[in-house]
Amino acid sequence: MIDAPLSLPNRRTLLGLAAGAGAAGLLPAGAWADSRSGAVAAVIDSMIRDQGFQGVVMLGRGGRARTTHANGMAHIGKAIPMRADTPLGIASISKRLTAVAVMRLVEVGRLSLDAPITTWLPDYPAATGARITLRRLLSNSSGVPNPFRA
Repeated sequence: MIDAPLSLPNRRTLLGLAAGAGAAGLLPAGAWADSRSGAVAAVIDSMIRDQGFQGVVMLGRGGRARTTHANGMAHIGKAIPMRADTPLGIASISKRLTAVAVMRLVEVGRLSLDAPITTWLPDYPAATGARITLRRLLSNSSGVPNPFRA
């Protein structure tokens, strides 16, 4: 299957995530210790001012959100402001995040790239599940249809 091109709202989401990831490198080392510091606010303010960033920035530590900042509009036409809990379409970004998580589990021996997915999904139809591997899923060559595609 070939992924459809990103729509404009999803491109903005992708750019926002990329900007947020890049901004993390702009923070002084001490800012991570106290993510409520002025350094964090300055980087976020700079992204908003210089790049027109609209979205949500969240910094966390130890499984807890330390700083959350929402900016801009979630829906311009309806004048709905962005909130920290606004659902955002992340399109194919989740594929990359999933691939990283899977590969970390492969490195520590918890998963195998070449085992059939029925190893972990015993209820998946055996006729096809026995031929589908994590390697094929991660390379988008498994042949599994996308039921959510329009």
